[in-house]
Amino acid sequence: MKRVFLAAWASVLALVATTAAMAQDKPPLKLGGILDMSGLYADITGPGSEMAARGRWDDYKLLATVPGNEAFQSLETSRCPLKK
Repeated sequence: MKRVFLAAWASVLALVATTAAMAQDKPPLKLGGILDMSGLYADITGPGSEMAARGRWDDYKLLATVPGNEAFQSLETSRCPLKK
């Protein structure tokens, strides 16, 4: 009788474990936007903003990576024509 009870208990635990594992699937990611379609700020955050968010994510192509010590120079070493 103990074997039947233990087998039934083991099958119940196995069933619970499999349903718990299925419940942890990730839901699809949904993004929303708060857009003003016809109000005061419609020209800034209206239909064009929604269309831009659905467009391409990266509009620029990376041409080069400049290290920080080369990107910023002191005024003495700078060759900027705006320096006086």
